[in-house]
Amino acid sequence: MPLVTANKGATSTEVFDQVLARLPQIVAEELSCPEGVLTPKDIEVQVRFENSRDIHNHRLGIIIEANDYPNRRVNLDERRRKIVERVGVLAGDEQGYVWVRLSPGSYGEF
Repeated sequence: MPLVTANKGATSTEVFDQVLARLPQIVAEELSCPEGVLTPKDIEVQVRFENSRDIHNHRLGIIIEANDYPNRRVNLDERRRKIVERVGVLAGDEQGYVWVRLSPGSYGEF
């Protein structure tokens, strides 16, 4: 289950909400692979708001943490580019970034 942190800087609430509404679908589609087939319900999104102590922040930041699978890693830059492109369409003129981090992990529910 990928964990997405959406960092809201000075971007408008309207743009931020549009991005949030589509993030689970975008991440599921772009990070699915044979070892980890994803649906939007598999994507956990946490929201973080700009703090006056933040330094060098963008108007909108998306950090995605997901399990490191060989088929996901082999074309990670292309997957990230597609997420950037799709989020960028929603964000319009807002400046932002997408950072995809892969690492070993284990997830369970109770």
